[in-house]
Parts: sequence; structure tokens; C-alpha cells
Amino acid sequence: MNFEIKILKTKRLTLIPLISSHAKELYDGYCDPKIYEFINSDIPESLDWLSHQFSIIQSGNIVSLKGENLKLYDWVIYENLSNKAIGRSEFTIYPNGKCNVAYTLFPE
Repeated sequence: MNFEIKILKTKRLTLIPLISSHAKELYDGYCDPKIYEFINSDIPESLDWLSHQFSIIQSGNIVSLKGENLKLYDWVIYENLSNKAIGRSEFTIYPNGKCNVAYTLFPE
């Protein structure tokens, strides 16, 4: 499946493809312990660690723990009125064509 990741816009939100440099503006949101009530993950070890994770995601190709080749498509979610990053959306495509959709919205 070929899919070009693009900027997506609505009246309220803009979704911009995730790149490693987004870690700086998302780091504080990912350090808020409130979001981990619903996310099976840990608070980032450091800004550099988060940036490295985003660079892996940015590559678009990940191998799962089961050895499956996955395709990842991630966007930073911006609220247009404030032009502030408020979270992230994720799409994971599996070899069988199934897709997981997830999102993280920061409590603020």
C-alpha cells in the first residue's frame, strides 16, 4: 500500500506529519503523568530519547515484537486558534491490511 503522508486541515485542527524535531514542543505534554492512565507506555526518559523515538517513527517502517513489518503514519495535532500542539495521532498498518488508529491529547 502506497500512502503519501500529507498535512491535513479542518477549521479547528491541523495535522502535520511527525518529524523528530517535534519532540521539543511535545515533550512537556508527554511528561504529564495524567496521560499514562490510558497509554501503555512510560514517560519519556529525556528530550533526546523522545526525539530518537520520533525519528524511528518518521522512517515509517517498524518491525513489531512479532517480527511483522509495520507501516506507521503519525501526525502532530495543532489547535488552529492557538497554533499550539495539543497531541498526536497514529495509524499503524499491519501486513494483513488491518489498521490501528490511536491518538494522544494532552490534558491541558
